[in-house]
Amino acid sequence: MPTYTYRCRECGHRLELLQTLNEMRETRPRLRCQRCEAGMEFVFPAPALSTDTTFMANRDDGFGGDNVARKRAYAKARREGTDIAGKVWAPQLNSWVGSKAEVAAKAAAKGRGVTGLVNATGPDVPPPEPVRYEVADSLVESAVQDVVDDHNGDVTPRERAAITEKVKETSRGKQFDP
Repeated sequence: MPTYTYRCRECGHRLELLQTLNEMRETRPRLRCQRCEAGMEFVFPAPALSTDTTFMANRDDGFGGDNVARKRAYAKARREGTDIAGKVWAPQLNSWVGSKAEVAAKAAAKGRGVTGLVNATGPDVPPPEPVRYEVADSLVESAVQDVVDDHNGDVTPRERAAITEKVKETSRGKQFDP
């Protein structure tokens, strides 16, 4: 159940009530200040601001429970002279970041777009070209045998070769090279 905040129109006294939405709608027009009996007004909640401070607050350092990886990354950063004070490891960017602007800049430098608490578009990167793959001969032969069996084995060698080519062509597919 949400907490709704009210403020007195006269003395500024604040009151927080734990209410359902229907209860809030019923009590809001007739709510009176406990101090001066003046009418109370509803205080609209402030939107959740996503500043650099709130963005970085309570953020995992990027290593989870992997202490070995954490120690290696810290040692590497010290060797390279990277200041990691107040920063966290962003494995997706393979970099240390300490603000939303840094995330956007590092993503742009790597040609990536990011969405969520940080929104930045990357350059237009064309999709990868599909790579054709062939189905294993054993699978093709199994499918051909199923077709031959459907014809009660009454298939000439020429027809069998045509069936094999048709099965190979229809089984061929595309996959994207990572």
